[in-house]
Amino acid sequence: YDRLSGRDNLRYAAELWDLGRDAPIEECADRFGILDSLDLTVGGYSTGMKTRLALTRAVLHDPELLLLDEPTSGLDPESSQAVLKLIDELAATFPDLTIVAAHPGWPWIDEMTAVALHKGNVFWELSGWAPRYFPDSLRRDVRGRLRDKVMFGSDYPSIPFDRLFREWGELGYSDEVMARVFWQNAERILGLSRGAAARSAAR
Repeated sequence: YDRLSGRDNLRYAAELWDLGRDAPIEECADRFGILDSLDLTVGGYSTGMKTRLALTRAVLHDPELLLLDEPTSGLDPESSQAVLKLIDELAATFPDLTIVAAHPGWPWIDEMTAVALHKGNVFWELSGWAPRYFPDSLRRDVRGRLRDKVMFGSDYPSIPFDRLFREWGELGYSDEVMARVFWQNAERILGLSRGAAARSAAR
């Protein structure tokens, strides 16, 4: 909320999570380098500071899973690089936290790959663009060094299922790689079972 201070934004989040007065607001803010800016109005924050505030808010309640949706979307190159560095730092600071970056997008493919490979608790959800537009480096890594780190959800209805499966099929992956990307990695990373996932989808 731009009209509130950073501190009040975090206090509000702490109330939503019922953390009470013991919420680690200053500790978390210090980890992300915004402690000195907590009492400033968020409307005056830079894009990078707002991202740091969002990450601070996200870890206040000590979550097990953090989903970062389009973390570099709409950012200038400098801010995008800073966000990816923050993800790397976040993974190091909270080694028990599972971090899934959802379609971080072009042109930050190599940088996101580096973060995912460098940190065992960082994973990559690839939906958000059609498979036919995957760059060559990503196509190679999906069958190679990223084979246990990536998953693909669905862009339906933006991309119809028939087109989606056709384009994945045109990439020429083995059945083993496709199984990892479509469900096995997600089951392992998110702690799911195929039976539980099916029951959830049926509800």
